[in-house]
Amino acid sequence: MERRKTIRFLLSLPVTFRWRIAGESEQQAEHQAKGVSRDVSATGILVECVDECPPAHAEVQVVVTIQAQVSSVEIAATSEVTRTYASGDVQGFAATGTFEVLFPHLINPKEPLERAC
Repeated sequence: MERRKTIRFLLSLPVTFRWRIAGESEQQAEHQAKGVSRDVSATGILVECVDECPPAHAEVQVVVTIQAQVSSVEIAATSEVTRTYASGDVQGFAATGTFEVLFPHLINPKEPLERAC
């Protein structure tokens, strides 16, 4: 039985995500990585990680870039990692959260986590 309440779109889009790990020093605590979306909905995302992935149950800030021919738009969500997966060399995570449209000039990758989204 399908439990999803929103439509999933099979989209392969660039994703940047950040998270913190409790118990690490302030310098070590913040992690940032890149990936590619596998599917996106209004309330969640499935991401294949390029290198590092956040752990299950981590709060993660996800920014998805949607490119058009002459411009781009970014959507972002502060989400919870609901599950992680690994299969051979491929690893990724699923996260739930509500996406909002951002404007590129408002995004600063060095901004503290609580202010980015």
